[in-house]
Amino acid sequence: MNTKTTREIVGALVAMSLMAGAVMAQQAVADKSPEKLSETRDPVVTESVSANGLTSLHIASADGKDIATYEVDLRTHHKPATKASENIRRWESYKFGAFVHFNLNTFVGDEFTQGPASLYRPSKLNVPSWARLFRQARMGYAVLTTRHTSEFLLWPSKTSTQTVAATDEPTDVVKAFAESCRKEGVAPGIYYCMWNKGAHARATIMAQLYELAHNDPTFGPATAVDDNSATRWATDDGTTSAWLEVDLGKPATLGRAVIEQAYPELKRIRKFAIEYQHIDEWKACYQGENPGARLDVTFGPVSARPVRLNVIESTDGPTISEFQLYPPATGK
Repeated sequence: MNTKTTREIVGALVAMSLMAGAVMAQQAVADKSPEKLSETRDPVVTESVSANGLTSLHIASADGKDIATYEVDLRTHHKPATKASENIRRWESYKFGAFVHFNLNTFVGDEFTQGPASLYRPSKLNVPSWARLFRQARMGYAVLTTRHTSEFLLWPSKTSTQTVAATDEPTDVVKAFAESCRKEGVAPGIYYCMWNKGAHARATIMAQLYELAHNDPTFGPATAVDDNSATRWATDDGTTSAWLEVDLGKPATLGRAVIEQAYPELKRIRKFAIEYQHIDEWKACYQGENPGARLDVTFGPVSARPVRLNVIESTDGPTISEFQLYPPATGK
């Protein structure tokens, strides 16, 4: 092993040690005395398949009151990759990273902790400082344990009473982690333990995964209309069709649109249409193929309030930096 490699490894180990010390220094000293699990009445999550083929996950309180309904598409079955995809190559490029096991267990010292949310007792929680240490250690990625065998959730979930929202430190750690890592140039990842002994385990797991997927607004639909090309709307891997809908708030006359596609070199979007809602149906005011990095198009004036970019055919999950709408040109 050469001197440079040895120095890099030693430096990485020192950085990891400092990071661990800093994270633990932010926590209150946990009371080691046993604490009984308080009686909780968690919401109940059930699933059903609707007429359009989507799976509805209905969340109701223990006394039967509606809380929320999530819709997920389980019609596509993904298989393990047989070749190095773009995502696999990106993962390989990260090389060195962190795994942050921060949960209810942190304050008890038992991997299989079963206890009330009150056991979660951070006194000086500072998630951005974690991300700074990841960067200083030259890490390419970091993974956070969002849920472990204690079933405690690091985000304010509608599916459970055992979350950060029920504690004296209600910070949405998942959101803060993702935002802080991206700010420091570190790719964020999440770990979710699927161990669940509940009567509605499958539905509960899917609902919680749905919340995690929508927890981070960085790749949400709003990022495609925020006039910032550095952000982007992204869809799941393997998605071959999708649409991005914009509600203008009131009817407006439109005649021009600009589409900026993230990672245009991948040539994902094959066919698309710009559509407006007329009564109860969507009508196309422009159709095209392969939009490239930036496409500026004009079309016959239309009056509309809901407008959408409909990706009809894509080789993989489409991702859009900007979708801008303008009134017709008044002259040259």
